[in-house]
Amino acid sequence: MTRALDWLARTIIVALSLIATLSIIGSIAAIPSGSIEQRLRMDMAHQPTELPDDPRSSPDTETRGGDVSRAQGTGASKLVALPPSPPRNALEPWLESITYALIAIAALLAAGVFLLWRALGHWRRLADAAEPRI
Repeated sequence: MTRALDWLARTIIVALSLIATLSIIGSIAAIPSGSIEQRLRMDMAHQPTELPDDPRSSPDTETRGGDVSRAQGTGASKLVALPPSPPRNALEPWLESITYALIAIAALLAAGVFLLWRALGHWRRLADAAEPRI
């Protein structure tokens, strides 16, 4: 019975260690750094592009990404890309990273509990073996 429990404890420790490792990697990868697309959308807001007079004559009439609004100029219509909406909360971009970090902490604590459980079992066996028999 103890061999089965030892095997189970080892398997659980390996699984928890893998979860913690992947969560740490996910946490680092989820750190918001602002992608190139976000930077380009911000630049597009400052540099409006002009459309031809007849939008049906242009083969590429679709707009790609972001919100678009038309501003009437002096006879020519302009297409202005608006920047992405700011997050509602200051922590919103960090929530995914924080979640992964909390999962990693929980997995490491659980693995620590299993390691202590195994260590206490080994210490108990050593104490029983060292105890003089009467």
